[in-house]
Amino acid sequence: MPLLSKLLDLSCTLIDYEKITDENGRRLVFFGNYAGLAGMIDTIWAFGKRLAWEGTINPFEEIKCACDYPDLPAAKEAIARVGDIIAKKGLPDAIAPLVVGITGYGNVSLGAQEILDILPVEEISPAELLKINKTRKLSNRIIYKVIFKEQDMVECRENDCSFDLQEYYDYPERYRGVFERYLPHLDILVNCIYWEPIYPRLFSKKTVKELYEKGEWCLKVIGDITCDVEGAIECTIKATEPGNPVYVYDPVTGLHRNFLF
Repeated sequence: MPLLSKLLDLSCTLIDYEKITDENGRRLVFFGNYAGLAGMIDTIWAFGKRLAWEGTINPFEEIKCACDYPDLPAAKEAIARVGDIIAKKGLPDAIAPLVVGITGYGNVSLGAQEILDILPVEEISPAELLKINKTRKLSNRIIYKVIFKEQDMVECRENDCSFDLQEYYDYPERYRGVFERYLPHLDILVNCIYWEPIYPRLFSKKTVKELYEKGEWCLKVIGDITCDVEGAIECTIKATEPGNPVYVYDPVTGLHRNFLF
């Protein structure tokens, strides 16, 4: 990567503070609130650009990348202006109702929610998401937010057992992923969870391909802040850089192409 090459050229010492742990192996410095703040800003920016590329005029076009704002208050002020437009004029029919899913509830998720909540937001549960179109009229002046916890993303492999969080941490092989059932109902997904290969994926490349071919794939943007390559979200097939932060994944071929705005 250019950054690492530059560090080598300058004979710099690189310290990875995320590797600092206590006597029990728990990290003391970690990916946190600021990752969520910047990640959600960039996700909203990418969403606005994606819609514009498709020919849909939308208020999110006014949002810039996080790195293009002088500070956090300036970014929040710009997003608040977009929120005022949505509250007064509503969203275009092409994208309403707009549903944003956020996985996790830790520091990264809280940062992402802090940005999203500047907009006119109403939180609904994952269970409500699956039946919301059948039970209520949705508004084009509200963004619907869904927070997914572990019990929403996995289920026991045995039919007669119930979810237990500590058991899931200790014996993840006893659980299987069920997150794919939410995908047809989401427009934006922001991934904020900690993940290791011992845990079920949120969804696989195979799932993306199947939903796409059935016409049930609705996601416009995935903001994978966690960014485990081919990890929880298997179609995260590479990490990106600030100068080229977005790519388009082709679910049929499994390939990607850069998406330059």
